Amino acid sequence: MVAPPLIAPVKLFALLRHLGIDQQRVARELGVSHTTVSFWVRGRLPLPEKHARVIHQLVRDTLAASQEAGLQAAEAASARLQAARSPAERETAGDDLQQRLEAFKATLATQSRLVEEWQIEERVMSGQLHQELYEQCRGLGLIGQRQPRPLTPAQRAEMGAAVATIDRCLRQLARLDDTPATLVRDLEEQQAAVDQRLRVVG
Repeated sequence: MVAPPLIAPVKLFALLRHLGIDQQRVARELGVSHTTVSFWVRGRLPLPEKHARVIHQLVRDTLAASQEAGLQAAEAASARLQAARSPAERETAGDDLQQRLEAFKATLATQSRLVEEWQIEERVMSGQLHQELYEQCRGLGLIGQRQPRPLTPAQRAEMGAAVATIDRCLRQLARLDDTPATLVRDLEEQQAAVDQRLRVVG
C-alpha cells in the first residue's frame, strides 16, 4: 500500500468555510485549540481520524440544513405565487420564485463541487487514489513488457479500462491543484452571484 502523503485538507476546510463553519467553531466542536486546527489546515499536522469523523458529520448535518432551508424558501415563494391575486402580484411573486430557485440551484452546484473535491482529497489523503493509479499503470506496464503481438479483445478491453481509470485519477488530482486563493476567489464569486439573486427578491 502506498503511504498516504501528508497534505493539507484544503478542500475540506474550503467546504467548511462555504457552510459558514470557521476554524474557531471547528476547535470548539472538537475541544481542541485553534492552533491545532490551524496546523491541520496548513498541513503541519495530520487530521486525526477521530476528529475527521466529527468534522465529516458536522459537514453532512450543515449541508442537509442548508439544503432544507433552500427548499423551504422556494416552497414559500411558490405558495406566494399561488396565492397572488392581481397580475402585478403574480409577476412579483413569479420573479421572487425564479430568483430563489436560481439561487438554490447555484448553491447546490457550489456545494456539489466542493463535496466532490473534498471526496477526491480524502482519497488522496488515505492513499487510495494513488494506489489505484499505480495499480493500473503496473497492469499496463506488464502488457507493455510482452513481445509485440496482436492483442486479444480481452487485452484491449483491459487496456482500455486501465487507461480510462488512469485518466480519471489524473483528472481528479488536477482538480486538487487549485491554490487556496483561487478556490476562495471562485467561491466568493459564486456566493456573490447567489447573494445578488436573493437581494433582488429581498
